[in-house]
Amino acid sequence: MAITTGKSSVTQTDYLFYDSGVTSTAVDDVFGGAVKIYSIQVQNIHAGDDAYLKLYDVDPAVGTTAPFMILKSPADSTVVWTSLAGLDMTSVSYAATDAGGTAGTGAPTTALKLYMVVR
Repeated sequence: MAITTGKSSVTQTDYLFYDSGVTSTAVDDVFGGAVKIYSIQVQNIHAGDDAYLKLYDVDPAVGTTAPFMILKSPADSTVVWTSLAGLDMTSVSYAATDAGGTAGTGAPTTALKLYMVVR
């Protein structure tokens, strides 16, 4: 996992977040508090199986904590979710698994790449 953040050149208030290796190990409260998410891009490239990005609004126990949102990323694809109004979250934690729903805990066959635009 390598996490990078930086200010957007468009507004100087939006931040671009990037994690190059999302696995089934939860990454907790990456922004240190509340944010509004405007865009999420998940890359499941060079993978033969579907993967699921699970977003949590608490520090999760992957497999038992119900996700706030789940984004399915089909094999060898890029999925983009956007919202003009933004998605308010009090905390942002995430993990990727090979099964949807709350119970999935297995790691995807290939680590996901995750990009988020937040304010």
